[in-house]
Amino acid sequence: MTLFYAGRLPKGALIDAELTPPPARKIAAPISYGPAAPVMFTTSQGLSLNGAGRVTAWESVPPAIARAERVSFNDEGTGFDPELRALDFVAKTHGGLCVADVIPNGALFSIGLIYAPPPKRDAQTLLSLQAKGDDDYAFLSAEDATIRFALRGGDESLSVPDPQKLTLLVMSSDGRKVRLSVNRELAASVDCALPATPLDIFLGCRGGTRSLLGKLGSFTLTDMLVWPNEDVLAGEVTRAPTAALALWQERLRNGVRT
Repeated sequence: MTLFYAGRLPKGALIDAELTPPPARKIAAPISYGPAAPVMFTTSQGLSLNGAGRVTAWESVPPAIARAERVSFNDEGTGFDPELRALDFVAKTHGGLCVADVIPNGALFSIGLIYAPPPKRDAQTLLSLQAKGDDDYAFLSAEDATIRFALRGGDESLSVPDPQKLTLLVMSSDGRKVRLSVNRELAASVDCALPATPLDIFLGCRGGTRSLLGKLGSFTLTDMLVWPNEDVLAGEVTRAPTAALALWQERLRNGVRT
């Protein structure tokens, strides 16, 4: 339909059908700021020591969010190296600690460890994950130059090379896959559905109901990072979060055993 107007229209009011309209305004993609801040445990603070200088508890930073307590087989407390300011786990000696209620959903979480084995020794059991009242568990071990994730009695497993020096190890679960990343390396994955139930973290041991001294190796631990309800290694090409890598590099600069 043609419209007629007797007056004069301002410049630009008429649009020629052959003219190309101005391009649509581009909207910038949202900025990704990385994962949320983790629940953090660091040996520079939050440690409770007994008269023998052994660790009896480890508070998160800030405190009151989570707390690591001795498991029943850990009668004397966990070793502590004052020079390195690190927890000191010793082969065939039970120094296990348990962090309860920090992972509300085993199908979605991430954990990071900064640890180091002594020269020519294996760390063996770094940690295990277990639901309350369940005999089965998942575990991370470091042995024979290999870091391995596996399930007790299960077929699923994932192995990556062990640097055998100060290491940042990140593990994540998204309900379908478990992923591992070591230092700056790209994450590797395996199909594995961990239960969507709360999981307890056991440091330096295979759960709280068995001693299994033969599975306990030697390593020092300075930091643990926990991201509840978040897979920080999600995606096809991913590495450890930038903040975790920065913390690991700081430990290297400060002369933690390499």
